[in-house]
Amino acid sequence: MVTDLTAPVPPGITDSLVVLPIGVEHRAGLEAHIRQYHSDTAQSLVMVDECFRRGFGGYVGLLDGEIVGYRWWAGHEHDHPHFDFYAFRPAGDEVYAFGLYVARPFRVRGYAVELVGKMLRQLQAQGIRRVYALIQQDNLPSIKVQSQMGAREAGRRRVVVLFNLVVWSGGRFHRHDSQWM
Repeated sequence: MVTDLTAPVPPGITDSLVVLPIGVEHRAGLEAHIRQYHSDTAQSLVMVDECFRRGFGGYVGLLDGEIVGYRWWAGHEHDHPHFDFYAFRPAGDEVYAFGLYVARPFRVRGYAVELVGKMLRQLQAQGIRRVYALIQQDNLPSIKVQSQMGAREAGRRRVVVLFNLVVWSGGRFHRHDSQWM
C-alpha cells in the first residue's frame, strides 16, 4: 500500500496518544511492552535490536505514559532486508513503514489509526512525500487502518515459503528469515 503525503493526512478517530519518534530512551519501555503483550516475544525483541542496530526510524504511541503501540520505518539510506527481497527501495523523499503493533488491550479503540496518522503527519513535516507498506492480504485490520489514512493498493507480490528454508519472491529464491517475514 502507498500513502501519498502531498495531500493532507486525514484526522484520526481519537486524539489521546502522544506520538514520539522512537529513541534510545524508549528501548526499555519497548522491551517491557513486548514481554507483556507479544506472543512471539523472542522474535520481537530481536527485531527491536535489529531496528536500533540498523538505525531505522520509528514512532511510539503513549497513553498516559504507557506504550500502547509502535511502528518502524526505513528510508532510502537504510539497509532493510525487504528492499532486496521485494526488489524495492524508496526514493529519497519516501519511506517504507513496517512493524505496526498495537497491544491487544488497546485495539479497536482508534489508537492504531491515531498512531499511523500522527506518524504520517510527522514524516510529512520532515519532507517525506510517500510512505509504502507491505501488508499481507489477510491482515484486514492493518489494511483498514492504512486505508483510513489515505493509503491505496499499489500492487501485489506473490511470496511462497518452501520448507521454512527458502522463499520465492520477485522471480527468485531468497533465504527464509523468519525475523523479517
